[in-house]
Amino acid sequence: MNERIWNQRMLGLTFNVEDGRITIFRSTLEALGWPTHYRFLYNREAKQVAVQNCSAEDAGAHKTPKLTVSNNCEIKCVAMLARQQGGR
Repeated sequence: MNERIWNQRMLGLTFNVEDGRITIFRSTLEALGWPTHYRFLYNREAKQVAVQNCSAEDAGAHKTPKLTVSNNCEIKCVAMLARQQGGR
């Protein structure tokens, strides 16, 4: 069996539909310059999700939470997960 080694510099995020949770990797926040606020962009046709720096006043803005013990940020975003799953 091949062993996989985690690349700490890999950018990304994960979705947990059951819990309504999105986890943003620390490396992604570092690449964005540790924004105070961010928002998700979703392209339904291309089935792509992106994270973008924004201000608190921008539509869809989320405040960047503190890092968890696992060195990532977890947020609840049921609306984003519903869109990603083909809802509204």
